[in-house]
Amino acid sequence: MSMNVPADWGRHGRFLRERAPRILVADDDPDIRSELASALSEDGFLVVEAADGNELLDLVVHAVADPSARPFFDAIVTDVMMPGFSGLDVLTAMRSRTARVPVLVITAFGDERTIRIAESLGAVAVFRKPFDLEDLRTALENALAHPGRPHRSDAEGGNGGEDGGGTNGGKTP
Repeated sequence: MSMNVPADWGRHGRFLRERAPRILVADDDPDIRSELASALSEDGFLVVEAADGNELLDLVVHAVADPSARPFFDAIVTDVMMPGFSGLDVLTAMRSRTARVPVLVITAFGDERTIRIAESLGAVAVFRKPFDLEDLRTALENALAHPGRPHRSDAEGGNGGEDGGGTNGGKTP
């Protein structure tokens, strides 16, 4: 079945075949979470928000336990340090359940150790706050276009390379 996608569905309209990609955005900072959710919604994604690590883990565990249930997520964007469980705790829980949802990590605590841990747990990209929204959009687009493919994450800083993954020193959305 082919779907005629309206031109005003955002820059990621080419992903909208049967349904818009569902993105889970988790950050305990309501301003960052809201801005990310708004920007990604304008891009044509369906966005679900989690205000802390407990809510994030509840949503992820539910989706992993019953993938046919809503909400099922095509990607997750999560902060590292949040009340309750951290973004790294959730990555660990997901990997132990063999979930294959791409996870992009954002952190104000972008030390080398945190970045290496996130990458070893399967994060497709790690962004240091403040980050450039366009870099995150590019990394998300690449993760959705190439599921299962690891994305380069540059722990030294910069824009994360040609695929948009990695850390950077741009502006927070």
